[in-house]
Amino acid sequence: MSYPYPEDRTRQKRTKGEQPYKDARETMRESKVRQTAQEEEYGEEHLSPRNRVSDEARKRRLEAEMQDELQHVGEQVSEGDGSS
Repeated sequence: MSYPYPEDRTRQKRTKGEQPYKDARETMRESKVRQTAQEEEYGEEHLSPRNRVSDEARKRRLEAEMQDELQHVGEQVSEGDGSS
């Protein structure tokens, strides 16, 4: 399959008008909306109540993970400084 040249697009716009491009844009927009709706529906169906985490619980978990990671990095840095 060959790719269209830029001058072909200009020629097509002159001969066919702007409508095919408007139709394609509208189709892509509808496709995107439909895909987003499907993604949201899938997420709602597959996210069971026991897996749903409140914002506060999620924040606490992320803060704990961050503290653990910072402590781990701090230990690595201090080990690196002692061996120099």
